[in-house]
Amino acid sequence: MKQLILTTSIFLLSLTGMSQAKTAKAFFAEYDSESSTYAFEEANGDYLVFNHVEKEVLTKFALQSDKLVGKAFLVTYTTKMLKDEEGYEYEEYTITKLQEIKLERIPSDDDED
Repeated sequence: MKQLILTTSIFLLSLTGMSQAKTAKAFFAEYDSESSTYAFEEANGDYLVFNHVEKEVLTKFALQSDKLVGKAFLVTYTTKMLKDEEGYEYEEYTITKLQEIKLERIPSDDDED
């Protein structure tokens, strides 16, 4: 019985380190080959920058070309806290799924002038 409780406790603790999938509706902005990052712009103008994309997504969508720039997607992604070589924490974003959608940009206050 003690072994079962210990095993269950370890399993539950390991789950807390895993990140849950999140979603965002955004336009593909660019692939930066220097930093190997993928940028998406949300309808309100905020940017999401992803460090990694799962292979299945890259097989289906040519994100490393300019063909999809400006296309709207429902982006499913995960985040994971990591430490760099100096011990500073940072969040790593990974795209796990993309789905093309229809999306309109939200005009900013600057557009009204």
